[in-house]
Amino acid sequence: MNQDELLALSDHLKCVGTKAVNLDRYLQRRAWGIYYSIWAFSIFLFIFLSYPIGYINQGYIQLLAYITSYVLIVFFASYFSGMVFSKAKRLVNLQRSLSYPQQMDPEKNSFIGILLIVLLVAAISLISSGLLKTSLGILLEVSFLGFVDFYVYRMLKKSLGKIPYEGLMAVSFFMFSNIGSAITVIIYRSSEYFEYLWIPTVIVWFLASIYSLYHARDELVNQPDMQECN
Repeated sequence: MNQDELLALSDHLKCVGTKAVNLDRYLQRRAWGIYYSIWAFSIFLFIFLSYPIGYINQGYIQLLAYITSYVLIVFFASYFSGMVFSKAKRLVNLQRSLSYPQQMDPEKNSFIGILLIVLLVAAISLISSGLLKTSLGILLEVSFLGFVDFYVYRMLKKSLGKIPYEGLMAVSFFMFSNIGSAITVIIYRSSEYFEYLWIPTVIVWFLASIYSLYHARDELVNQPDMQECN
């Protein structure tokens, strides 16, 4: 194989690799768009389910209703999120092999995902109980949800490399709501205003979903035509 053929082969492989990575970013960004909408709706349910459940007089039944409904929300939201991202799994693996050769193995990723769900359930149980009104409860709530936010940021970074604008807005507003809601509990010694601080996150995550789904096609704008790779 002469030098010209080697150069042609190199250009071909580079073209195919670029196309694969751009297509992966397109699929990933679309998947994140759906993810934002799933969890925006879930946070919305977390906020407004507290009102009808609050009318239950018996304390232990009320707590059971909180935990049961919130755990079901987390379960179904996690399930549908997993379905969304599994559709792009094969191309994700290709991109990771090209860009992140030292990526964590799937078993470790699965373990972290399970740990995240456990932490979410723990946070939900904490929020729905009277422990939230204590300093320890506030610290635990901020820590749990802070871990969730960091995990989302980390997954955005790993799947997309450079995090899109809507991703930065999503994780930033989640942290704002997390810290802001905790501060209101400290100041007012009540969780009365706790839910209101999460409304901006719901709105921003819904907008992030729309923006991400609409602009996912931008990842394909500069993508080489397959005929150019022949």
